[in-house]
Amino acid sequence: MQLTPGTFWNVFPPFKRVLPLLFLLPLSVVAYGQTSTVATATHIFWSPDHPLRQSDYSTTVTKPDPVKHCQEIGLCWGASVVLFSVLDEPKRKRDQGKMLEKVYFAPAFCKDCSYALNDNTLDFLTQQIVFDLYELNARKNRRDLAAIYDQSPSYGIATVMFKTVERDNELVRKKIIAELTQEVYVKDVPGAYEKWRIIVDDLLLEMTAFATTEADRMRFITDEPLSGDYRKAETVIGTMKVQ
Repeated sequence: MQLTPGTFWNVFPPFKRVLPLLFLLPLSVVAYGQTSTVATATHIFWSPDHPLRQSDYSTTVTKPDPVKHCQEIGLCWGASVVLFSVLDEPKRKRDQGKMLEKVYFAPAFCKDCSYALNDNTLDFLTQQIVFDLYELNARKNRRDLAAIYDQSPSYGIATVMFKTVERDNELVRKKIIAELTQEVYVKDVPGAYEKWRIIVDDLLLEMTAFATTEADRMRFITDEPLSGDYRKAETVIGTMKVQ
């Protein structure tokens, strides 16, 4: 399916009813000290105030595929991005229910895994769209979980639906990035970059309320729950087929 601004949501539909979701909003005040709030030694986390720079990419590759893709379809830049996710739960059983689960998502760019094989500015800018699509994926996850909680406001719903929402939106993201790659690189469609930049910017704006926050990033930078009252969930339910 070819994506346009009008058909994008046919494969990435929004929920119609959304209320604020407490288990997505970290309530604790955390002192971050001198720790970076956007990066580690290996990753740069998505932030509206910290776009990727050309110097963030490695200029050397150790595998043959990037060189092949560069030569055959002009895909000479590769942003290696992961969407980190975790669910934290109250430590004490007696608090479970009074306190809700907390779910965190944060897109992260791998410095050493990402490469640039030429100095083409358009290629560089297109990879920023890829990074932004991971952020859009994160926002969609939060939005979907919020809508589910709106329909079934109870403790444990995040534990049950976390992995299902994550899987479903990951599949959509992969389809969208494949379409982007086809239009920009394989088919070299005139104006493709500009079209995709508009689509993604509009959708990011639409879901501003579900943007990745400093707390989301710090959950993965510190690799610890942001409150002493929480722990990483011991169990989350596997993916389910939603009717």
